[in-house]
Amino acid sequence: MNNSEISSTNSPANITNSKELLRTLNDKLALRYLPVIIYMFVLIFTGLFGNVLVIIVYVRKKTKSSLDFFIINLAALDLLTVVIGMPTEIADLRYPIMFNAPIACKALRTVESLSINSSIVTLMVVAIDRHNRICRYGKQMTIQNTKRICIIAIAVGIVTCLTGSHCSGMKTKDVGIPGMFGVDCSTDDSMKGTIYPLLYYGLLFLYFVVCVVFFPVIYTKIILFIRNQRKKGNISKPNS
Repeated sequence: MNNSEISSTNSPANITNSKELLRTLNDKLALRYLPVIIYMFVLIFTGLFGNVLVIIVYVRKKTKSSLDFFIINLAALDLLTVVIGMPTEIADLRYPIMFNAPIACKALRTVESLSINSSIVTLMVVAIDRHNRICRYGKQMTIQNTKRICIIAIAVGIVTCLTGSHCSGMKTKDVGIPGMFGVDCSTDDSMKGTIYPLLYYGLLFLYFVVCVVFFPVIYTKIILFIRNQRKKGNISKPNS
């Protein structure tokens, strides 16, 4: 290709046409996500109202149990997602191949990872607390231990989200047109060939496996205990 051909390819008119074409493709893709975007707006509204209400109600309770603190922790984590994560996710859906905002992308993935993984740890402890209350005849965690566990759950989420934040960024996306590429909020192009994405997604897979095993096992133990106590006559069946 000679100099005149290169100049013609990189001319302002061609660059403008490429941007317009990319914008047209982006708008068509975004239209497919419109139902999801509308649904997420509904979730933002209900999540904002619901979580703020839960936090106010439980914080104002004079006497709090361990479960109350876990509920406050879960509501606060969910509120973080509603305020920061979901609006950024909507922007990503609106610009599926033109989301050229690295800082917003990192903020989105960081908040999502922090909220999800901290909530997982909190829910696991809630399950253990329920098991103890039912299967160990009312034994429950102390308030001090509950507060420590909430802090540990957030710390686990922070460690995980830092890894995810390091990996997230702008990913070049093939739009199906020769010589034209879009950008998406995903695993950053600079992470290709490194071990960091493997470590991060491996950690997420580990969380998934633990959840798949842990929750069915502990709640099955609770159900079997209740059935066994009913057979012994220690627990009466609810009136039908």
